Amino acid sequence: MNMTYDSARQSSCTSCAVAQDLSNYWTPTLYFKDPTTGQFEKVPNGGLLVYYQNRGSADVANGGKGLKAFPPGFRMITGDPKKRSKIYQEGLGTQAELAERAIKSSCLRYTTNNPSYDFYGFPTTDCEAGLNSRLHMPACWDGVNLDSPDHKSHTAYLSMIDNAHLRGIRIGSSMDHIFRSQNAIDHCNQTPDQLAGLVEACPYFTIIPATTFTACRAKTTEVVEPINGPMAKLPG
Repeated sequence: MNMTYDSARQSSCTSCAVAQDLSNYWTPTLYFKDPTTGQFEKVPNGGLLVYYQNRGSADVANGGKGLKAFPPGFRMITGDPKKRSKIYQEGLGTQAELAERAIKSSCLRYTTNNPSYDFYGFPTTDCEAGLNSRLHMPACWDGVNLDSPDHKSHTAYLSMIDNAHLRGIRIGSSMDHIFRSQNAIDHCNQTPDQLAGLVEACPYFTIIPATTFTACRAKTTEVVEPINGPMAKLPG
């Protein structure tokens, strides 16, 4: 799949309550390889939550210039698929350490007498009640480059990951998503309802009924193949 800002904007419908929100969110599927049979099975996915947090020293409330909507063509990533262990002392505060701290998970075990725990990398026990992974995206942009060779160098993390000091321009918004409305950022982060993320409180958004947005479906399926398992190899 090769999606761009322009191709996303060409969508004919949305599954969100805001008509202007043509964002797309998806996560890779996790598979379990049975150590006895060697077969792969799809791990059930409990869902995805995305938060746009209005924080940091560049916030208007903190005397800063405020937020800037994602510009067309902007790209960034967080995490490193090659990383297998934590190497930096937590709290060091360098961008390398912050990038490492930005990816953290919890092993949920509340259905048993075993304690839940947070970890980096992979869990060391069964996680009977599930696995919760948290990914923080960089909140700061250099204000010039839409991308960089590693998709990271033009961005930076806040000094406390989700709050504190800023390097560059603050991007994103509780009232933004990738449908890029600077008007919403400039004018809909003021009243208590707007600051609480109540989209109905922003006059720049068109709210559509549930019967409309729940009817939105993808028109084509890229690949049709077995994905649930058990199966001898991973899909794709």
